[in-house]
Amino acid sequence: MTSTTAQCVAAYWTRQLDALRAGLAAIGDGDLAAVHRSRVAIRRLRSTMRTFADLLDAKLTGGLDAGLRQPVVNLALELFGDLERRSAQRDLVVGASRIVGIA
Repeated sequence: MTSTTAQCVAAYWTRQLDALRAGLAAIGDGDLAAVHRSRVAIRRLRSTMRTFADLLDAKLTGGLDAGLRQPVVNLALELFGDLERRSAQRDLVVGASRIVGIA
């Protein structure tokens, strides 16, 4: 793949991470409508990992796909007041950010 393709994938990945970060923050603030937006961002991140696997470091993506499988709906139901789970979700987003070097 060309460096232009890699740049496009990185930009798209970054937009989805931004959407996921915003969604998780909104869920934490009680906005249940953000669950859908977060789930869409997760599906897009996972799809990008599968489609462009040859551009991504397998060491960084190996556990990430499994982590992204956790349903955000369950997260929304359990998140309120659960700071440990919220921290784990932030760690997941940071891990995803490292793939494109934005963490």
